Amino acid sequence: MSMKTLCSALLAVILLAGAHSVGAEPVTITPAQIWPAADGNHIDAHCGDILRVNDTYYWFGESRQGFRVRRISCYTSKDLSHWSFDKYVITPQTSPDVAKSHMERPKVVYNDKTHQFVMWVHRESLTGYADAQCAVASCDTVDGNYTWHGSFRPNGNMSRDSTLFKDDDGSAYFISSSNENADMMVYKLSDDYLKVQSQIGTLFRGRYREAPCVFKRNGIYYLVTSFCTGTYPNENCYSTATSMKGPWSELKHLCGTDTNNTFESQAAFILTVQGSVATSYVYCGDRWQVQPMRHLWLPLQFEPDGTIAPMRWADSWTLDAATGQVTYPEEFKPLPGDLARGATVTSDYNEKGETDESNFTHLAGCEPSDANDGDPTTWWAARDNLPGHWWEVDLQTASNISETQITWHRRNAAYHYAIDVSADNLHWTRKVETVGRNGNPDQDAPLPTSDDKFSAADIRYVRVTILSTPSGYDWPGFAECKVFSNGVDIAAGRPAYADSFQANTDCAKAVDGDTSTAWSIDDRTPGHWIKVDLGKTVYVGACRILWDAAGYYHQYKIEISADDKAWTTAVDMTANTAAVRMPLHKFAAPATRYLRITVTDAERHCWPAIRDLEILPANAGTTAARVQGSPGTAVPTVR
Repeated sequence: MSMKTLCSALLAVILLAGAHSVGAEPVTITPAQIWPAADGNHIDAHCGDILRVNDTYYWFGESRQGFRVRRISCYTSKDLSHWSFDKYVITPQTSPDVAKSHMERPKVVYNDKTHQFVMWVHRESLTGYADAQCAVASCDTVDGNYTWHGSFRPNGNMSRDSTLFKDDDGSAYFISSSNENADMMVYKLSDDYLKVQSQIGTLFRGRYREAPCVFKRNGIYYLVTSFCTGTYPNENCYSTATSMKGPWSELKHLCGTDTNNTFESQAAFILTVQGSVATSYVYCGDRWQVQPMRHLWLPLQFEPDGTIAPMRWADSWTLDAATGQVTYPEEFKPLPGDLARGATVTSDYNEKGETDESNFTHLAGCEPSDANDGDPTTWWAARDNLPGHWWEVDLQTASNISETQITWHRRNAAYHYAIDVSADNLHWTRKVETVGRNGNPDQDAPLPTSDDKFSAADIRYVRVTILSTPSGYDWPGFAECKVFSNGVDIAAGRPAYADSFQANTDCAKAVDGDTSTAWSIDDRTPGHWIKVDLGKTVYVGACRILWDAAGYYHQYKIEISADDKAWTTAVDMTANTAAVRMPLHKFAAPATRYLRITVTDAERHCWPAIRDLEILPANAGTTAARVQGSPGTAVPTVR
């Protein structure tokens, strides 16, 4: 065996098994904040991946110094926290093809047979987004000047957002969005990883998924994806399989109900940190709406059956690359003795929520009753655009139905939907399954309406199920649903329900004990306030706020009053620049009946909104309360 072959063999073992000398000390990760490299500049490596070679981590990513990506960056680190800019491994000087290319989502793996580092990227032209190609490059050193091997459409298919995955047996796979992002293709690569050997699967047909990330844990493959909503964040989901060929499970939410949009991020990759004690898995996402783009890293936890526990926010957490251990963020738990729960609450901004026809990535205020209130400017909309969401109306009496009429909230979206009827809300009969029609895109034109005629006797319940949506932007929902009997709409104003909806954002939502709802200031102007009337004077000792927007700073003040006339400032955070999602403020406020929070400002791109507001009496043990995101106990993710 030659010295070069021996070294390559040793490198392959290290890449697969990991060395335990990496990361001498635990490090602190602060998601979505400026992350300076050794040169003081924010790390400019986005939508990429991290590869470990010997005792060094290499972070590849898009250099986002303009709208078009012309260079692929490479940074190095020993502990996953302190990074140094290494070089641009691909530049316009790499080849004439690169000089006219926009590149996205670079992924690098090591080929044990050819002893080459192989990179796959999504490639477009500098003037459009129609090429929909992948491109391949390789190098004999991890951070050398990569050789460009050309761009193409795999198997003739469109290829946009993509990822690269190397399995334990050395097989490599390429996964990319195709058919105008409607479907996702899975390809097995050739032995040298430079070409597609075969297409082994088509996933999520018509679901419009993008930003794929693959990792493997305990023999289970996990595929994380997002909806296609451009640079707007949405709820990332994941699917599992026991083989890259599938079958893959139905999509499941990555996060819980305390965020509508994966904490305003989109997945870039899942980092596997293999240490001497445990193996941790870290969600690594990008926050597109903030400049410069921020990196959002949060640890993943797993249930005994292998499902991913709802990903939780932490203002900071620690990672030990040597042991593979992390400190998990604490789960939100209501504090005992909360005086605000269910109390009378008022505000100078008390709206149902801002609806946006282009997306629903922010709390929108689209409840089931909005779809039969006779007002086409209000809508029912689900919390995500997964298929199968339903809306139902209780007609409250058995009726003979002849027709339904659905007015859609989107002008240029044809939904695939079904209409079922029932007499008892248990046994259902399908009467309609069809695709709605598009409308005139002119904003002054009437909204498109679908009329479906059928006969159904003695019916009390009518359910509309959205079976699929035409694109990632098209959340399941509609503006109005009318049910006719003898020419009269008998659904108007009747009780309506849905399996998923965007709750209103009026001020009562801040004290309802439900962290899936929030009081929201949709006009984003400073000075709006929310006030809680405790009903009687008490000795208040603390106030805890759960902000909707994580990783952003909020500026505000907390005032107290006995009579709603004379106010005293208990907490002044009007100059705050620290991003704390759930601050706990302790103070002594005897004889207090009213507490008011005034939001004076917030970080740019932040929607000021409060998901939960707690007011604690002085004897409620507030000194023992802890703020979410404070260091916890280090425990392994594998258990």
